[in-house]
Amino acid sequence: MSDVRVKFNLANERDGLEDEDIFLPPAPLLAGAHVSGLQSYHDLYRSSINNADEFWRTVTSELHFEQGTSKGLEYNFDAKAGSVYCKFMDGATTNISYNCLERNIRRGFGDKIAYIFEGNEPTDVTTMTYKELLAQVVQFSAVLRSHGVKRGDVVALYLPMIPELAVAMLACARIGAMHSVVFAGFSAESLAARVVDARCRVLVTADGVFRGAKPIGLKSIADAAVILAAQENVQVSSVIMVEHLKRVTKPEGVELPKADYTDITVVYETEMQKCEGVESPVEWMDAESPLFLLYTSGSTGKPKGIQHTTAGYMTYAYATTKYTFDAQQDDVYWCTADCGWITGHSYLLYGPLMNGLKGIWFEGVPTYPTPSRMWDVTDKYAVTKLYTSPTAARALMALGDKWLER
Repeated sequence: MSDVRVKFNLANERDGLEDEDIFLPPAPLLAGAHVSGLQSYHDLYRSSINNADEFWRTVTSELHFEQGTSKGLEYNFDAKAGSVYCKFMDGATTNISYNCLERNIRRGFGDKIAYIFEGNEPTDVTTMTYKELLAQVVQFSAVLRSHGVKRGDVVALYLPMIPELAVAMLACARIGAMHSVVFAGFSAESLAARVVDARCRVLVTADGVFRGAKPIGLKSIADAAVILAAQENVQVSSVIMVEHLKRVTKPEGVELPKADYTDITVVYETEMQKCEGVESPVEWMDAESPLFLLYTSGSTGKPKGIQHTTAGYMTYAYATTKYTFDAQQDDVYWCTADCGWITGHSYLLYGPLMNGLKGIWFEGVPTYPTPSRMWDVTDKYAVTKLYTSPTAARALMALGDKWLER
């Protein structure tokens, strides 16, 4: 199957750009696609530019809003004309977790697999349907509420790419608490800085994780961060720890990291048992209510927390997943991003779930146990859409084509 390559002058669409190479998909891929060719794309693009308010309100008609509004896209980016602001559907109420789960169950997707969770070791595999994921989310949202988490609070999530990370993010959104996901490769100092800045009282972590053959004791890092945060007058009251290492297949000859059970440590699995059957209703959030915080890496200075609001982020994540990846109900979709970054938030968790996709959630690294791991996973689950980074692609290319051979 060869690509069709043409030259297309974009001057009429975007002034000032030179000719660009356009790669047209084969005809079978266009059949039933949400964007059925170049002309369809330009029509969609013009609609989004010429009448942005109507365009985005049309997208919201595919989502659930508990309460509507007559307002749409409102903004002012001219400081001379007054305060700079951007609002979307101000006055409406919704919940992104509901749109990911209950909305799809009502559409008949309850028994559809939401995620296949592939662990660090190829033998560590679990699956979760939309109904099963909802049950876990409701249960953990009750756990968070039992630890005093309420609407508007920020919960720090320092977790590897395990099922509980997806559950925790959705549970926070369900009850109107912001999540602040911190990449589980960051140091105690980096974690503490984010806990202090957001004044988090609850921290969710795991005892440890294997990244390839390397063990990492996450709980000891989390404990050190709690001490550092206390020195900045932010007292973490609860550390909820997933006992992940007890269930993983560990690489041969490697010792498991030890996890301390401090006075404020509670075990995730035990807390979940306590809240089994406990009702934990959805919080209907104002369209402009904060949804989550995500910090920059801090490589160019102090980390800066970016706050995303509910309706605008939800609508954009849904639409860009639908159109960019041509999300179809028979897809097996794999985004290799970590949820420590915005790509993981939008195109591994929220966007795919809102589109009712069957996704792959990958804990491991592309080169373990061999550099063929990504292609092994792709073959194993018959992945139809693969979204990865140029960095990963270049790293694998440097290792040679032999890892692609069958």
